[in-house]
Amino acid sequence: MKRRFIELDGLRGLAALSVFFSHAVGLMYETDNIKAVQASPLRILWDGAGAVDLFFVLSGFVLALPYVCKVENPKYLQYCFRRAFRLYPALWFALVLCLVLRLGYDPAGMSLLSDWSRTMWTSDVTPGIFLRNLPLLFGHDSQQLDPVIWTLILELRLSIVLPVIIVALNFSRRLSFDLAILALSLVFANLIDALALLPLFALGAVAAKHHATWSLKIAEMKKFWWLVVFCAGILLYGNRWIIPGLSNFQQEMGSGFGSLIIILCTLSSAALTGALSKPLPHFMGQTSYSFYLLHLPLMLFVTSRLFPLTNSNFLCSVVTLIIAYLLAYWVFRFIEQPMNELGRNISINFTNWLQRSRAIKDQA
Repeated sequence: MKRRFIELDGLRGLAALSVFFSHAVGLMYETDNIKAVQASPLRILWDGAGAVDLFFVLSGFVLALPYVCKVENPKYLQYCFRRAFRLYPALWFALVLCLVLRLGYDPAGMSLLSDWSRTMWTSDVTPGIFLRNLPLLFGHDSQQLDPVIWTLILELRLSIVLPVIIVALNFSRRLSFDLAILALSLVFANLIDALALLPLFALGAVAAKHHATWSLKIAEMKKFWWLVVFCAGILLYGNRWIIPGLSNFQQEMGSGFGSLIIILCTLSSAALTGALSKPLPHFMGQTSYSFYLLHLPLMLFVTSRLFPLTNSNFLCSVVTLIIAYLLAYWVFRFIEQPMNELGRNISINFTNWLQRSRAIKDQA
């Protein structure tokens, strides 16, 4: 059974690009036409909130996959070491870059843009604010540094809890038991604000356990019914802009289930798998984490300088997109990859050391 799906990297890359587009449109001055388009079902094309929900379902899926496929419980310290080396190095680079970019940021250059564009980088970054953002665990003011890292705070919290869900999923092979775990995650999400998006992680983990069966059932559908299921996933994914009056929780859960359907349809379709495995989507997927971290600080800096000269949001977005992908590739190549490898080696060596120490203690 496959333990990694390149096509899902491509899907993550498209989601990161969707977030970029949502922020690019969000910077535009809010004319009546812009507001109408923002509130229309077309918003699904740059649905940043839906893309974030997709990130969480994908993370639960990808992190759980190696363990639930082999029915093997994670070694907790080893798991935490690897998550830390995965998340922190690129984050710390992005935070330092934010400090540098703020030196050249011109707030006056944003005066003709949206109100939202002027809610970020509005006050000085104190040492306390910077230090609180480093571990992603304490109080923070991400609007003054990298506004997107609020999602990483949730990602870290949910990553810490996920091994408990994996152990529970490995306890029984029954789907009814797994659905009970998913229901329990909904209860915790309503009781504990810090775990508000835990059901999305749990949904991804449950899907990882059953993906072979579920994707096969979808693959065996006639083309018409496959399209019906896929369209249903798209509609759920974009429910914020299609179904009015839903609560935030309902929107997130609807988007999460839509994301799950999109993932399973991708795995069930040779055409989608092939398209998302091509070099460009694969590149976008590999660089998606760094791109996500870097794009908005770069967008604020570039727009504040370039928009007063060109009066073109489009040109600002294109320039930002190019710079963001180039820098994201550099971070991926020279920070993410080496640090991931280092984290893997440290976690393995630490686990081996613990095992040897216990063996020596038992012999004594």
